[in-house]
Amino acid sequence: MAFPALGSPSECPETGPNGRPPLVGKPAREGKGGARWLRTPFAPGRWHAYDPGVVNRNLLNPLGLVCFLWLAAVLPGLAEMSAVEPPATDPESAGPAAIQLPPVENPLFPQAAQWTKVRQIKVHGEISLSTSAYVKRAIQLAEKEKANAFLIDLETFGGRVDAAIQIRDLLVRSKIPTAVYVNPRAISAGALISLASDRIVMAPGGTIGAAAPIQMAPGGGEAKPVGEKYVSYFRQEMRATAELKGRNGDIAEAMVDAEKVVEGLNEKGKLVTLTTEQAIKWKMADAVASSPEEFYRQLGMRDASVPKEIETTWSEGLAGFLTSQAISSLLFIIMLVSAYLEYQTPGFGVFGFIALSCFAILFFAHYLTGLASYTELVIFVIGVALLVIELIAMPGFGFVGLAGMLAIMASLVLMLVGSGFVMPDITNAVTRLIWSSGIAIVCMLLLARLLPRQKTAGGAPVPSGLILGTELQAGSGDSAAYARDLDLKGRRGEAVTVLRPSGRVKIGGEEYMAQTEGDFIDRGAAIEVIRVDGAHIWVKAAPEGKAA
Repeated sequence: MAFPALGSPSECPETGPNGRPPLVGKPAREGKGGARWLRTPFAPGRWHAYDPGVVNRNLLNPLGLVCFLWLAAVLPGLAEMSAVEPPATDPESAGPAAIQLPPVENPLFPQAAQWTKVRQIKVHGEISLSTSAYVKRAIQLAEKEKANAFLIDLETFGGRVDAAIQIRDLLVRSKIPTAVYVNPRAISAGALISLASDRIVMAPGGTIGAAAPIQMAPGGGEAKPVGEKYVSYFRQEMRATAELKGRNGDIAEAMVDAEKVVEGLNEKGKLVTLTTEQAIKWKMADAVASSPEEFYRQLGMRDASVPKEIETTWSEGLAGFLTSQAISSLLFIIMLVSAYLEYQTPGFGVFGFIALSCFAILFFAHYLTGLASYTELVIFVIGVALLVIELIAMPGFGFVGLAGMLAIMASLVLMLVGSGFVMPDITNAVTRLIWSSGIAIVCMLLLARLLPRQKTAGGAPVPSGLILGTELQAGSGDSAAYARDLDLKGRRGEAVTVLRPSGRVKIGGEEYMAQTEGDFIDRGAAIEVIRVDGAHIWVKAAPEGKAA
């Protein structure tokens, strides 16, 4: 931006151009060096008085000073920007500059040179149901945006078979071309995902295969093969997928079944795992690429900047973390232990809230990844309702309580397995629940043994920070009433309900919840208090004699 030549005060009128007065102040005073007029860029046609010898009083105005400093700082940038063309408004052309790729002689997709919209994802690590949910969202988004192709950068040692089958179905049913870049390995479930794509490109030194389904041993032990029934199913799943995409079904089958022999490739009893060179030779892969850019070039693309990655959302990342085997098992253990501690305390307190919160976290995390539906929630609520009925309306633990426990366990198994479950996943889910329950029971036994033993200096029980002590006074007719150990130990009473092994008893005119050490006591039979631990009164059948 060019300014007019500066003149002396005598050359500048009282008013600026177009007969308008100066922006600020009066005509400049004559001072050392002579006064000058200066036109500002933000007010064309208006003039500032500027005296180089005497600081103009208008510049002492804070607003004027700020404007002056802003002008000095921004003016060079404005001049430079004026020579730059405005950015393009097309969102597809607003990305990075084009990265030209040299043409390849036989592109995998001849039409790829004209592609302008390509979507890709990166799947590195274990294949889980959160992975299948991510792939589903990405493919749906790509189809909605009318993308030209959908690409997967894949590196995995395997994972859940049901998740791999879901991804396989998504790729097979995709309305747009698909391609997988094995970077550098696609083992087990990854092999099925690769075979389901239209084109497979492998990194040098890569591997693909070894897709025999296995059953993970609990506690990180050695994995075991599954039964022939499931192997037969997955073997045909691999063959059908390979043949659908024009690949060798025998080799795909040999990746699953060690008894399958492909002449010139493997021996009986050896699963097939192909290197990059072998995969190209046996036409199980289409090309070799040492980098993502080379991958795009092999597909036939001419611009490496076209593919745009669809990243995982924070909710998908969180759901994947919470549904992992370690975290979901930990939440289940905390839920069981908290439920036990809540049972040890009268009323509903913090431990009940923790137990319900753990289940809520488990449910909604599995719901977000497609593992759970409202069916599991309904079954869980029914199970809890049956337990409440057993504890309140039918004291003791019988058929109703057992049905409630089974309903809760069934809801958790269904939640861990998901809708498209297969037998190894059911076995794995049941095994995880059994081990988690065992750990939770050990924790409960330790808490039951250690917490009630806290004593004061005088030897009296002290209410623990985790479990309420026995300080609550008995209330008339209140089944949750408790009394001190000194008040009840050795006293006799009468069973108000059947104790199997828990139920209601009446001692000294007050009703209490009590339990035996495993014996059943009929209603109306005499009982004797053995001890009081925390909120539990332990009784046994009293010797012959009248109930006190």
